[in-house]
Amino acid sequence: METDVLAKEALLVLGAWRTALAASRPRLIWSYAIGPEGITGALPLTSAAYELRGSVDAVLHNGHLEEGVPGGHNPGMMTLPAERVDLTRPGSLGELYAAGVRSVLVDGSAPLAAHLLADGLLDEVVIYHQDSGPSAAFREGGALMLPPGFRLVEVGRAGRWVRMRGQRIFS
Repeated sequence: METDVLAKEALLVLGAWRTALAASRPRLIWSYAIGPEGITGALPLTSAAYELRGSVDAVLHNGHLEEGVPGGHNPGMMTLPAERVDLTRPGSLGELYAAGVRSVLVDGSAPLAAHLLADGLLDEVVIYHQDSGPSAAFREGGALMLPPGFRLVEVGRAGRWVRMRGQRIFS
């Protein structure tokens, strides 16, 4: 018998689920856009950000939690709270996990992300930077850098945006 056949490929599909299972909390992904007005939610600005919705169980935007793909779960597989969700409240992630949520996309909300970063709860960041043209350069520092403890794993174009994805470095 051969073991570990396609192990890396399996992790691509099951990685988020395994992360949630090991931590007993949903995997958290923070997406945001950087434009002239600073950091904002990415979902309202770029259709490319909507692809992220298909890869998560739930999306948190302005305190409201909704299914990543509406109707994408069988009845009884996942139950989302009807009231506003406060991920800074102790126990809230455990409650979501118990309700069947294995991954959450947090769109925008820099203050919430700062809290989640400080507590070591963010697993991935997806940054959409407005493209200023072929001769423009990214500024150094501030919001354009990945948060400490993350490594850049992907850079690509998404329409008029440059998409950067970073994953948390586990020690």
